[in-house]
Amino acid sequence: MNLQKLIDYAASKYHIYEEYRWKDFPDFSLLADKKSDKWLALLMRIIKDGERYEYCDMRCGSEVLRNNRHPYLTHAYRMKGDNWVGIRISDECDDGLILSLFDKAVNNTKPYTYTVIIDNFDKLKKELNSEKPLNYNSGVYIYDDKIPEKISKMRQMYKYGNGFYEEKAYNFVNQGKFMEDYEDDEFWDGELKKYFPSYHDLSVRQLRGYFAWRTAYRKGDHRNTNLTFAYIYIYELLNGIGTSSLEDRLHKIEEFQRVYKNDSLINEYTDKNIRRWCFELALINNMPKDIVTEYLDPDFMKKDHSLSVLKYPDCYADEEIFEALKVFSAHKLDSSPLLKKKPNEAIRLYADLWKRVNVKSEGVKENFFDKCFGQFQTYRFYPLGNAIYYHQDDKEGFVYELSDNVGYSCMDKKWYRNGYNEQLFDRKKFDELTHETDRYPRIYYKLGHPLKEKRDEKWVDAFLKEVISEYEESLKPKIEIDLSSLDKIRQDASKTRDSLLTEEELEEEIVQIEEVKKEEKQNDIHIEILKDLLAGKDVDKKLRDNHLMAEIIADQINESFYEQIGDMVVECENDRLKIVEDYRDDIEKLLEEL
Repeated sequence: MNLQKLIDYAASKYHIYEEYRWKDFPDFSLLADKKSDKWLALLMRIIKDGERYEYCDMRCGSEVLRNNRHPYLTHAYRMKGDNWVGIRISDECDDGLILSLFDKAVNNTKPYTYTVIIDNFDKLKKELNSEKPLNYNSGVYIYDDKIPEKISKMRQMYKYGNGFYEEKAYNFVNQGKFMEDYEDDEFWDGELKKYFPSYHDLSVRQLRGYFAWRTAYRKGDHRNTNLTFAYIYIYELLNGIGTSSLEDRLHKIEEFQRVYKNDSLINEYTDKNIRRWCFELALINNMPKDIVTEYLDPDFMKKDHSLSVLKYPDCYADEEIFEALKVFSAHKLDSSPLLKKKPNEAIRLYADLWKRVNVKSEGVKENFFDKCFGQFQTYRFYPLGNAIYYHQDDKEGFVYELSDNVGYSCMDKKWYRNGYNEQLFDRKKFDELTHETDRYPRIYYKLGHPLKEKRDEKWVDAFLKEVISEYEESLKPKIEIDLSSLDKIRQDASKTRDSLLTEEELEEEIVQIEEVKKEEKQNDIHIEILKDLLAGKDVDKKLRDNHLMAEIIADQINESFYEQIGDMVVECENDRLKIVEDYRDDIEKLLEEL
């Protein structure tokens, strides 16, 4: 027994799919009831001493522990209360028992239903013929002599079985094909909300209302309807009911989407579902890649390309690597002061750093890319899993390569996705790299306001120092000496040595005196500006009178005080100088000592 078998069982029997709800805990997932959102099972994967262990907290009632004394059944690991039982998942588990406990968990979340016997049938029949919609959820089945023959036959076609999803999908397609050309004119405007709606879920009046709306819609009368009718219509198109080809299915779904796009009927969630269904329908039917990708979320292909860039950085330019880092980073790389002041240097820094950390060290099983994005793996895929779709044409051995990072296949009537699972990305490790690559250069190059240092990010500094050192070394000019001219240089030097020495010594002395005077004057201006800033005075006039630029003065002052303070003491924003308040007391003390 393993967690995947439980996940597959939940999807196959109950249409319940694994959910990753916690970004910071990628090894924890959830199986929850779709209608009530009540948790059914908490799934946990734990790594201990290099070994992987699987656990599950199941909402099946603690009485299970009294009736089933097995070493792998215990009190819940994470959840609280008498409803929960803990399961240590291993080969020791009885598969049948674990799956039956999940059945119990599902049944525990279902609301109670009641059958109401009504004596006054004449009153009920009067209400049936009124305009007011009736509540058909009471459990009472009413025979009506006005049921159209076609609808009556369609209802009789329903075949009851094990209650699995496949049974519902089969019946829907079978009944839908039978009713493909049926028309009605008995409209119904009552409220209706059904999850995964099918014909079998509707009363006679609601069925007539649906087919009347569908008749009008096919004739160009795009009147308002409810979401339940809309989903049934889309399910019909997905299954080829009322369409002539695969292309016609997609065309009619898109047309429906356009018609009701500005209506409250098609909200963001519904729109996202429709795009997903069109993508998966085109995919499993092996349509051309340009059609398949047309229905993808635009961010998907961007992320997919960025994965390729980060996986094989040596094949791409520095600018592409930097853009790929931006795609996955929670830290806004465009706000880096280094990027604003020295964009080429910043982009090269990020690119070279990624290449350096991504080199697999000897004896290490995975490189940095693998740590952040995990391994390329195969896991179950459920195409059109959140719609009613009958998989009657799935191709055995089917393989579809969407890109270098994403592929799909069908084996033994089960679909699989090959690629990287975004739910398992280690965002924290990735953001440590990008955040520290912004923080460290601010201090090194004395740019912008310093960011808070984080202990978990210190590992990046060693790589940054190497990259910056190599970059600065590459900027040093290479001196080439022409050896053939050395003799002439020696002869010229011997002739003018005495006079030149005297002139050089004199010139050097003059230069030194001028530099001292210039430095003293500069220091006086700096002190005056600092005192004015501490006093809250405007220094703009003083800067203009002395023909000084605010940004350059800020750099000079910060350089003068860096040895004593170890950080910037003055900031320049929009050509205005201001004191860094954290160091006000330190500056005042230093000025008193001058």
